[in-house]
Amino acid sequence: MKAGQKVFKYIKADNEMSYGLDEEVSVSLTGEDVTLVACRFIEDALTTADGSLTIVPSDGPVDEDLRYGVCLVAHPFPVESRLWNGPDVIANNQYRSMLASLFHDLIWEHGDELAKAWGVTKQDVLRWGDGVLYALWMYASEDSIRGRIEARVAWQVCEYSRGWYHKVKKILGLHCLAFALLLAGCGTPPDWTVAEISGTNAIHRAMGRVEVVAPAAEPPEAVQDDEPAVAPVVAPVTPTASANDQQIMQSADEVDFSALNWSWGGFNGKNAKPVEGVEIGSLKVSGNLTYKWVRGGCEKLGATSREDADHTLACLFVRIGGKWQGGKFDWISTSRLSRDFKNVRDGYGGWRKDAIEAAEAYAFVICSKDGKRRSNVAMFAK
Repeated sequence: MKAGQKVFKYIKADNEMSYGLDEEVSVSLTGEDVTLVACRFIEDALTTADGSLTIVPSDGPVDEDLRYGVCLVAHPFPVESRLWNGPDVIANNQYRSMLASLFHDLIWEHGDELAKAWGVTKQDVLRWGDGVLYALWMYASEDSIRGRIEARVAWQVCEYSRGWYHKVKKILGLHCLAFALLLAGCGTPPDWTVAEISGTNAIHRAMGRVEVVAPAAEPPEAVQDDEPAVAPVVAPVTPTASANDQQIMQSADEVDFSALNWSWGGFNGKNAKPVEGVEIGSLKVSGNLTYKWVRGGCEKLGATSREDADHTLACLFVRIGGKWQGGKFDWISTSRLSRDFKNVRDGYGGWRKDAIEAAEAYAFVICSKDGKRRSNVAMFAK
């Protein structure tokens, strides 16, 4: 009886666990069919409606074996969002399981949204997410036998319980039933590998700031005087944050704006002035360009909504031989957190077609189409 009570208490606590992310975490995966979901290719970059997850497929093969790649970016979110509760069954105190569960939880949480965008079923999306779980868990396990076994168990449980296990778990909390499914068969997880990863310190910080988010009718238990207090995860500043939650400061340029030469793109924004509270960051350039909003949005530069891309311009500059050259290469909106380089490679507005490959570093700024207002300048170096 006591053993059953302990199991129930553990299961209940695991269900109520919640983690927050205070910094962007990104991973790049390569492998056969990594950009294939139920025989349909992931062709375009996509960011979920709540801004917590961005998925960017490669434009083509990324290695000599002609394998494709995909980049997944987890953007900051608060504990209260309940987007990430860590691995189920296996204890939430290992980096490898926490890394894998972060992206797995985000993919499962947005299963309906991703399925609609990709034209597949939710089950297809969840199956793809299970592959991501396995690849990340195996990567973080390194040569640990225990970690590899955990990765296989986690994938097997998800693979054979996808249709009903999570529903039962939420209602009854019967985690242990999942292990019986391991007897159903073996199966083969996808052979995907991690090519690049960044921001993982945020996962270690999240593990140290875990909170139990209890239902509203059940206030959390008081912390005893002899127990160390747990620091709360502070929600990141987002475009919807109130003025009371943040201090609006003048946007900081990571590259001297006056050093940017508006050579290409048919637009000259050299006289644009920075707007307070409009700041971008976390710029990355690989197969695509990705960034995130630190605060503000295109609405402060003239856009009528988060989806309006008719009033603001994406302007990119490349440093080649120590000189910054570039200009407009696409239109952009607050909701678009990535852009491809098709226009650049097509020579749009005089753009040097090999500029992306020849660059030593990149600078990115968003301007109003009248050339009077702009964000700060974000930079990414190879």
